[in-house]
Amino acid sequence: LSAFVYTDPVARLVTAFKAVLDGVLNGSVDLSLAAEALLLPSEGYLAQLLPKPTNMEAVQFARKALRTTLATKLASEWERVQSVTTVTEAYAPTAAQAAKRAVANICLGYMMDNADEWTLKGCERQFYKATNMTDAMAALGNLAASDEPAKAQAALDAFYVKWQKEPLVLDMWFSMQAGARKPGGLARMQALMAHPAVDMKRPNTVRAVIGGFTGSGVHNFHNVDGTGYAWFTDRVLEVDAFNPQIAARMVGVFGDWKTYDANRQALIKAQLERIMAAPKLSKDLSEMASTLLA
Repeated sequence: LSAFVYTDPVARLVTAFKAVLDGVLNGSVDLSLAAEALLLPSEGYLAQLLPKPTNMEAVQFARKALRTTLATKLASEWERVQSVTTVTEAYAPTAAQAAKRAVANICLGYMMDNADEWTLKGCERQFYKATNMTDAMAALGNLAASDEPAKAQAALDAFYVKWQKEPLVLDMWFSMQAGARKPGGLARMQALMAHPAVDMKRPNTVRAVIGGFTGSGVHNFHNVDGTGYAWFTDRVLEVDAFNPQIAARMVGVFGDWKTYDANRQALIKAQLERIMAAPKLSKDLSEMASTLLA
């Protein structure tokens, strides 16, 4: 018992993940269960479990460090499992294939966290040869998050050319870019907003683009200098002019602002007060903002 209690918790987690991956290889673990077991909790969920105010930088740093450890310590396991779960037969909308794709793409994500040239080429190959949206989006997301901007942009451009006439598919494309958890998010958002396919009068696009940005982490929406909050508030007021209900729902993302650190609380409070002071403010947005300030 004492050996268990005092064992490094990260080492225990690595051991647990290895057991799941080994179970996939020997057929003793259900693939649907494995797909759930190999996912880490989101930053938002972890933040809910911690004392308040939330140290958002610490949450993001710790989760990223843990993923890096899992990617590195289990590098050979991720590769083997990804190899055996990659679907090679013709696409079929079955639960069995969906489970295999889910596990294979989770493995690809961990492999790309510790990517070498071989892994990067494999990710590109999956994207360009994908026969289904699940595999294409998984590969595209990994390429977009990689440290290979030229390859990422080439894949993003190819996806747009292929799907530019499908608004719902483009919404996923926008959301992926808006939600990228790497520095420079505000510049990316400004470029996205200038894209000809962005229609702010279309609720689904607002949710994809703006909603993606609000989940983009401490270096972007939650940037400590408040620029992300200010940019977001500008968009809320813009939408309020023609769709008050959507604007009110958008500002709801500030709902837990009082659980943040003192600096972010002050920054968000200032934006809520700016909303309340805006001319021609809709009743919907005014009620929501005032409720959040109360």
